[in-house]
Amino acid sequence: YPLGEGNTIIKDIKFNNEKEIVDKYREWYNSVLPNSIKADSDEFLEIKKEACSNKSYYLRIDSTPPLGQSIGQDNLGCIISALINFYVLSKMDDYKGGFLCIDEIDVSLHPDAQERLVNLLDKLAGDLKLQIMISSHSLVFIKEVLKRYDQHPKDYVVGYLANNEHPYFKQVVSYDAIKKDLFALTSTIRPKVKVYFEDDATQKVFDILV
Repeated sequence: YPLGEGNTIIKDIKFNNEKEIVDKYREWYNSVLPNSIKADSDEFLEIKKEACSNKSYYLRIDSTPPLGQSIGQDNLGCIISALINFYVLSKMDDYKGGFLCIDEIDVSLHPDAQERLVNLLDKLAGDLKLQIMISSHSLVFIKEVLKRYDQHPKDYVVGYLANNEHPYFKQVVSYDAIKKDLFALTSTIRPKVKVYFEDDATQKVFDILV
C-alpha cells in the first residue's frame, strides 16, 4: 500500500539509546540513497499502515514529508527498519542471530541503489549474524549475489524458479542462463494484424487517424 493510502498512522517513537539508533538508521539509509537524510535530522517517527500489520521507522528525508515518500523510499525504509530491530536485539545477552526475508527487494529502486543495497545487506549479515533470503527479478541482484557465490560458495546461493506452468527449482545457475531465461519469458513476438476496409473512403479516414 502506498503511504498516502490505507489510513497511515504516524507518531513519535523513543528508544533507550535513541541517538545511536538514529545514527545507524541515517548511515544505512544514506549508504543506499546517498545524501537523503541530513546530518542534523533527528525527528524519529514510527509509521503504521492500517492495511497491514507491519510498522516501520522514518527519519526525516530532505525535502520529503513522511507521506510524500516514493515506493522505493518507503520500501527501503521498511528494510532499514527491520535491520534496526535486529540491531536492537543484538545488544541483548541471549541474541544468537536472525533470519530476514525480503520479498521483491528491488521494487522501484534504481540499479545503482540496488547494488548499494546488496553491499549494505552483505555487510550487516555478518555484523548482525543474519541469514537473509530475498526474492527478485532484478538482474543487478542476481549478478551481485552470483559474484559473491563464486568467491564464497558456502555463504551465498542463488536459486532460480524456472518454467511458469510446472515450476522447478534450479540451484547453481549462471548469470547468462538466468538472463536468457528471463528475457525469453518476458518477450513476445506480435503477429502483424491485417486490416480490411469496406471502401477507399474508410481507408483514408483510418490513415488520417493513424
